[in-house]
Amino acid sequence: MEEDIIQKHKPQNRGTSISKLRRSRKHCPICLTLLEKNLKRTRLKRQCTVCGAQRLDKFQCKKCGRREIWMSPMGTACQSCGNHGSKLEVAIPSAGSTFQK
Repeated sequence: MEEDIIQKHKPQNRGTSISKLRRSRKHCPICLTLLEKNLKRTRLKRQCTVCGAQRLDKFQCKKCGRREIWMSPMGTACQSCGNHGSKLEVAIPSAGSTFQK
C-alpha cells in the first residue's frame, strides 16, 4: 500500500489579495503600490510617491477605531482593517481636529 503525502493547503491569492495588500505595511493602502524606503534604506517612507497619500494620526477609522488612516486626493483608507472609500465614509476626526473642506 502506497501512502499519499498530504500537503497543507496554501491559498492561491496569498500575495496578491487586495485586502492583504491594503493591510500590508509595505504597500500604500490606497493605490496598492510598494512604498519606497528612505535614503538609508532602513525604513519605509510615510508618503506614497505615486498617489501622494500620507498617514495622518489626527483621524481614526470608523470601522476599527485605530489611528492608521492614509489620505490622498484619490481617497482614504485604513491600513489596520482595510476599510477604504471617501473621507467621510472611512475617517472620524480625533479630539481637537476637524475635516477641512
